[in-house]
Amino acid sequence: MPDTFLMKKQIANLSAVTANELYSLALYSVQSAPLAHSLAVDAFAVAYKSDLKQKDVAQFKVLCAGLLYLGAKKALQDQGSGAPLPAPSVRQAPIHRLLYTLEFDERFLLLLFMHKYTQRQMAQILRLPELTVKIKVELLLTKTKELWDAASENEQMKLLS
Repeated sequence: MPDTFLMKKQIANLSAVTANELYSLALYSVQSAPLAHSLAVDAFAVAYKSDLKQKDVAQFKVLCAGLLYLGAKKALQDQGSGAPLPAPSVRQAPIHRLLYTLEFDERFLLLLFMHKYTQRQMAQILRLPELTVKIKVELLLTKTKELWDAASENEQMKLLS
């Protein structure tokens, strides 16, 4: 009996961690708390219902993230917003401002990278070949570094004036 209790507790903890990570991905990819909440809950619920016999937590997270990606992309297209999000406020952290200058697909890929998904997992989530994901990640990291350097230089100039 204690083994069953411990297993249920572990499942609950894993579910909470996965749900929190999913919400974080959703929030930073769509920049709308209500939409992010709805997308994360939908993705988690669909993945949970379709994957009841699956015991691999990593695969469950990949399935959830893939469903979230498709849902977020569709929601943003329905809103007519596949382009970068509105200009972020100056009060936001520089990393947030950087994220919101990227297109949705770039932003989502960068978030997956920051959440330490493997290239294979990113390929599964985005439904792209692994080599394509590898190239996109390399290009994205270069672009992000350039944007970061330009933003840092711009902020330094503002401080000096």
